[in-house]
Amino acid sequence: MPGGRTVNRETIDVGPHGVKVKLDESVGAGSRVRLRFQPPDRKPLDVESIVWRNDSDGPVFVFVNMPDEDFERLKSLVDEHRGS
Repeated sequence: MPGGRTVNRETIDVGPHGVKVKLDESVGAGSRVRLRFQPPDRKPLDVESIVWRNDSDGPVFVFVNMPDEDFERLKSLVDEHRGS
C-alpha cells in the first residue's frame, strides 16, 4: 500500500495482467503499489502494480514491469484455478 503499509486482503478477481482486491478504502488512481500473493503450497509472488481504478468493492491494480518468468507463473496459477 502507499506509504509503506502492509495490509492483508482477499482478492476478488485475479488475472495475469492485474487483480481486484477487497478493500474498504480507496487508493489513489495511478498510485504505485507492491503486491504479494501467497498461492496455496507455493512460494510468494511479489509484483509491482499501478492502481487502475477504484470500484465500490475495491481497487483494481494493473501489474507493471513483471518479469516474463513471473508472468508465466501467474498465468499458470490463474489457468489452473479457472480449470483451463
